[in-house]
Amino acid sequence: MPFSFAKVQCLGKVIVVTSVHVNGYEELLRRFGANLGESGIHDLRQSMQEAFHGGISKQQCYLHLVPSRDNYVEDTEPFSLITAYDTTDSWSRWVNLGRPPQKLAPGMILFKDYLNLVGQVEIVDLCQKQDARFYQPSNPSGAKLRLHTMCFGRNWDPVIGYTSSGDGSEPPPVPRQLTSLARDIIKIAQRLVDIPSMCPDICLVNFFRTDGRLGLHQDRDESSSSLERGLPVISISIGDTAEFLYGHTRDENKLDRVLLESGDVLVYGGDSRLIFHGDAFLGQCYLHLVPSRDNYVEDTEPFSLITTHDTTGSPSRWTNYLGRPPQKLAPGMLLFKDYLNLVGQVEIVDLCQKQDARFYQPSNPSGAKLRLRMMSFGRNWDPVTGYTSSGNGSEPPPVPRQLTSLARAIIRKAQRLVDIPSMCPDICLVNFFRPDGRLGLHQDRDESSSSLERGLPVISISIGDTAEFLYGHTRDESKLDRVLLESGDVLVYGGDSRLIFHGVRRILLYSGPRLVPQISGLQAGCLNLTLRQF
Repeated sequence: MPFSFAKVQCLGKVIVVTSVHVNGYEELLRRFGANLGESGIHDLRQSMQEAFHGGISKQQCYLHLVPSRDNYVEDTEPFSLITAYDTTDSWSRWVNLGRPPQKLAPGMILFKDYLNLVGQVEIVDLCQKQDARFYQPSNPSGAKLRLHTMCFGRNWDPVIGYTSSGDGSEPPPVPRQLTSLARDIIKIAQRLVDIPSMCPDICLVNFFRTDGRLGLHQDRDESSSSLERGLPVISISIGDTAEFLYGHTRDENKLDRVLLESGDVLVYGGDSRLIFHGDAFLGQCYLHLVPSRDNYVEDTEPFSLITTHDTTGSPSRWTNYLGRPPQKLAPGMLLFKDYLNLVGQVEIVDLCQKQDARFYQPSNPSGAKLRLRMMSFGRNWDPVTGYTSSGNGSEPPPVPRQLTSLARAIIRKAQRLVDIPSMCPDICLVNFFRPDGRLGLHQDRDESSSSLERGLPVISISIGDTAEFLYGHTRDESKLDRVLLESGDVLVYGGDSRLIFHGVRRILLYSGPRLVPQISGLQAGCLNLTLRQF
């Protein structure tokens, strides 16, 4: 039986295959099977079959195979596990393992928590970037519906059905990422309910405000062939929760109800293709904020509260609004627990990959290699010579603007709680600690004398597995304090703590959130970014 994959990853002499759906494992062999031999191909086929027959929509099969040289990345690259091809902006990284699907009726199935946070955010971004606008349809009496609609493929109007210019413009085609996502969802659903295959050529994007609703109706405006064959509809929910009504009658008292939460995917086709359905109410808003007039867009634009400028890769959407209370560890030293959300962590990993820089392994004065890998922005760093413009043989790129903006925001928040001066980073050292990595006790003394005298703070950002961090005003490890730096944590030390002794004692393997490596491809270990001003 043929199979396909979402990710293929190289780990030394191990290939990691993530199987998600049926369809053509020959592509897998084409990419990685050049040197497998008959026994290797047999092992690969057997593992893929076991993954599928186990009924698991996503499963990692660890195959002890030797990848071809073309797909091998040298061991100094922490991002070598991301796959042999780029998964950025790919629907394959949008999906959670999720909860068990719920069969609501014949031909009707609900995948709870199917889309992860990155998938939800990137779908919103995808909708914003298309050459389409929201409009508010009217019913036959002329009254406006309590929703706003944007369309791909064909526009839709309650009176005339589908048209190519319902809002006065030709709609763009359905984005390829949504088409691929839909096909995958249908293949998984077909294992559980009796529905035919479908390749979407229409996507209606409905936005319900907090007072929005949609009356009971049947989806009857598709072609007679589509309706007769029971081609399924896929409904993806993002944002606030909707109470969804469904059944084979217009009598609301006899209908079933289910809550569609953010990330849920509902599929109905076959015997349920013409089911009556509608939305009764929506839950509370996540953020009770009023946009400034400069950022205000007329009421017909659901994305008006996102701001009128593109927020993709922006630090403003990387942070948790709630988070945990910051911890004051010492004068001038503050720990923000859970400061970065999942989107922020994944996009910072993506940002590091996209820069024109490479990891290198520094050596100490004795010539021994440090137990970490390093990539630099602004200036390279070497334990012997300090900062240099070409420590690994290349000129480092500047600090990405997103990290500079993030650092400024962090410093402003920290200054409300501890006494530290302002800082605009022109250096960012990206350290990657493998599970056996560590960093001995040291002081950060290689910045300029002016920077050190003023106590300009250092910002440390942790992503991936948890690091046990030691700190104090002595080199005696037994007298040092310890704190766990978890994925998304941000540590700031400046002022009286600028020259504090600190180090990484150990990395806690597989302690980080599983979604960060799953989505970004980061290897097991801890990625740590330190931002500072020379």
